[in-house]
Amino acid sequence: MKYPSAEEVRTHESSFEAAHSEARKKEFNGSLVLDGGSGEGVVVYLEGWPIYAEYHGLENALGTDALDLMTEQSGKIERNVSRKESVEMFRTYMEYIGENQGSINIYEADRVEVSKRTILVTKAGSLEKTTAPAGTRVGYAPDLDYVEEYFAKNEATGYALSNDEIVFYEEGDETDREGFKQDGLSMLVSMESDEGLAALECAYLDVYTQGASGGKGEVDVEFDIEGWEIVEGEVEDSGGMLGGLLG
Repeated sequence: MKYPSAEEVRTHESSFEAAHSEARKKEFNGSLVLDGGSGEGVVVYLEGWPIYAEYHGLENALGTDALDLMTEQSGKIERNVSRKESVEMFRTYMEYIGENQGSINIYEADRVEVSKRTILVTKAGSLEKTTAPAGTRVGYAPDLDYVEEYFAKNEATGYALSNDEIVFYEEGDETDREGFKQDGLSMLVSMESDEGLAALECAYLDVYTQGASGGKGEVDVEFDIEGWEIVEGEVEDSGGMLGGLLG
């Protein structure tokens, strides 16, 4: 198994799910190596994001499949603490030698429908609004490079949304972007209703319903996105997803 060089190594008994949750929460840089008795595996983390995983046992798996298998097991876990730079070098090296089947560039969440969201930001005493159109939530990425790679590879149409910015794509190409703030903190959005919000929640998104908004039947919702949320949706010829925002 492959993982970046470590500056500190600790070993303990635990469920891998608990160790993984701690790594996510503490924005861990390094790797967790599992000896589960019936198999062994490794997950490499960059600032808490799992970026590579492999598992060998009764089943062999790579990437998210390996991570899913490991979270169901317990055993001896070796926690290898690495510098962020070492993890980045590991990721670059694995891509360079073509051994990137175990890479996890996109966290694929359950595909669920996302309603149109109006992002509300107060600047200089006035309320500014940005529209994030309806579409299908695909998953999350730690940085925009992986987002761009996803849209280009799949020739997809849609947008990527962070707590501060929205970037639009059409058939794999970036068409526009808009920054609405720069603090990285959660954002307040207005939606027609809070229906379907529970289906959106996952390890990379927290949502909190604030209450009724100004419009009839509308609600204010606080979205806290870790990284970038990827949403796919078709662009209509007139008044469509991009047309409504840009035209």
